[in-house]
Amino acid sequence: MKFSVIFEAQLADPTVEREHQVIRDCVEQAVLAEAVGFDRIWAVEHHSLKWYAHMSAPEVFLSYVAARTSTIRIGHGVVCMPFRYNHPARVAERAAMLDLLSGGRLDLGAGRGGTEQEASLCGVDRNRTTQEVEEALRIIGRAWQEEELEYHGELIDIPPHPILPRPQQAPHPPLFLACSRAETLVQAAELGVGALVMGFAGPGSIAEMRAVYDAAIAGRDGSRFVSTAVNDHFCVLCPTIVLDDRERARRIGTRGQRFFAQAIGHWYGGTGIPDEAVVPGADEAAEMRRAA
Repeated sequence: MKFSVIFEAQLADPTVEREHQVIRDCVEQAVLAEAVGFDRIWAVEHHSLKWYAHMSAPEVFLSYVAARTSTIRIGHGVVCMPFRYNHPARVAERAAMLDLLSGGRLDLGAGRGGTEQEASLCGVDRNRTTQEVEEALRIIGRAWQEEELEYHGELIDIPPHPILPRPQQAPHPPLFLACSRAETLVQAAELGVGALVMGFAGPGSIAEMRAVYDAAIAGRDGSRFVSTAVNDHFCVLCPTIVLDDRERARRIGTRGQRFFAQAIGHWYGGTGIPDEAVVPGADEAAEMRRAA
């Protein structure tokens, strides 16, 4: 088992001063994560989510962290892959450069970018995002293994072009897919990429998701693989706080989880603005499930 830290640059009170401090703190925490023995850091990509995540340019954040570290792996968790967010050829170029400059430490996750707020910023058609993400993974897999990328899909055509530079990892960095439903877990397995899941609902839910992923791996025939480099890693995001004082840890952790649940509910489900209220005795796992 490997242990990671994920950075979203979450803000409940998004003043400019707090925003700048939180992003600087994320950098220092990433450097500390390497020093204390974590295996990997991840950075999300979100846009215009005022009361939630301000990590809008993870490729810049990760490049800076890579320059401040030497051994910890650097993960995009995830790049928003619909074409209007990030053209897949440009993702391949940027990711290869980061892999090269970091000494071969990159992991690349793909996701849909799920909120209407983000989609409306970039003119993304939310009805196409699942298919665009799959085509993007195919394009990136080819771009890193062929002398010239040429792709003709249902949604995009790319005439022959070399995609430069080449990544340091051979044949390329591990690929992952953000998975929130059984269908996307099956998709990840069939595409031959790792699964990134949320574990907020507890160990039972994690075990169920892992069983779906493993069953899909066992039943696949390889016809949908996006690359010759198959990645079957299963990564789970779990809220964790460690302090000497258990009660203080519970209070801080509950506050953080409640804000996360309210932020997800607001941006994904149209509920009210997060208020950071902590209700003693509330079932935070149930709150997460309702918000999601």
